[in-house]
Amino acid sequence: MQFDIRTMAEHMGAVAWAVVIVLFIMSMYSIAVMIERYWTYRQATLQSRKYAPEVARYLKAGKIQEAIKLARDAGVAVIAAVTDQRPMTVSTVSTESPRAGH
Repeated sequence: MQFDIRTMAEHMGAVAWAVVIVLFIMSMYSIAVMIERYWTYRQATLQSRKYAPEVARYLKAGKIQEAIKLARDAGVAVIAAVTDQRPMTVSTVSTESPRAGH
């Protein structure tokens, strides 16, 4: 008995063919997802390369609200805690570490 693709295909039953077809479909789907993920990652990288220098310029100049507006316009998710802070306000987060026994 030979052990090549053609001989195996000739001896396969219906269940074996069903498994081969399902595996082929799943493989094609997996490759499609991989291509889509690569494309999405590539687009995000290009957007970041354009966006990062612009927002850095605003942040260096101390223009926080303009940086947030730029982020929103660029479609970047802005953390609510950052957008809710107002300039020149005191943070409620303490920098002191709690002491043992208190």
